Amino acid sequence: MRLTYQAQLDQKELRHNLEKNMDLISDIFCKHKEDDKKIADVLMEEVFKKVNPASYYSNIDQSSDYVDNYTRKGLEYTIKKHKGQLRDSGVPYASHPVQCGYLIAEFGLRKEIIISAFLHDALEENKETVIKDLRDIKVRFGKEVGEYIFSMSIFEDGEDKDENHINNLWFASQNLDEYIRFYLYSADGISNLYTKKYMLQKNGLTAQERQKTYETRAEKNLLPVAGRIDGLRIIDLNLYNYIKDLIRR
Repeated sequence: MRLTYQAQLDQKELRHNLEKNMDLISDIFCKHKEDDKKIADVLMEEVFKKVNPASYYSNIDQSSDYVDNYTRKGLEYTIKKHKGQLRDSGVPYASHPVQCGYLIAEFGLRKEIIISAFLHDALEENKETVIKDLRDIKVRFGKEVGEYIFSMSIFEDGEDKDENHINNLWFASQNLDEYIRFYLYSADGISNLYTKKYMLQKNGLTAQERQKTYETRAEKNLLPVAGRIDGLRIIDLNLYNYIKDLIRR
């Protein structure tokens, strides 16, 4: 269905707001990269304090309620777990999961889901201590957060990996609300697609080949997920069209 001119303007404004704040998150990490506490302070003040889910809804009353110690603890833990890791752009890696958590906040999901977005790469990027880290996350942030993080993770061999335990957790995670996982996957995809222009040559692939591979994967796997979310008619942002546009940029 073709959008009216006003609807196109509304969509453009929603997208612009998301991208402006994703850029702000990257800038905060670059500006304060040697001071983890300062990063968390500024993110809370300049990003999460100003989140306004009501902007993305037309039929329900949503308000920002993400500036508390639970959210801050999630930020601090994320920054710590990705310390020393960088994205291809040279920006600290933790900026990516924080962007994902920011998107989830704008979409009005619960704080537990925001924390799950913050920590969605904490296991994959620290494969040697998967079980230990997962137990720690559950203690700090609750069982639900641990299960959502696990449901988004892909594992390779790790010293600490217990195959039976991992398999049991994976099967348990399949009982989680699929739409919450869809939101998490969409936020991850939006952040990655928005920054794909910074991809470097890696694993025998040129930068352009890596970008094309990611775009093809997103078109195959992410667009159907975004379409399912749009079908719920909960948020005003058309995720399918937005992600399709990011793929083509």
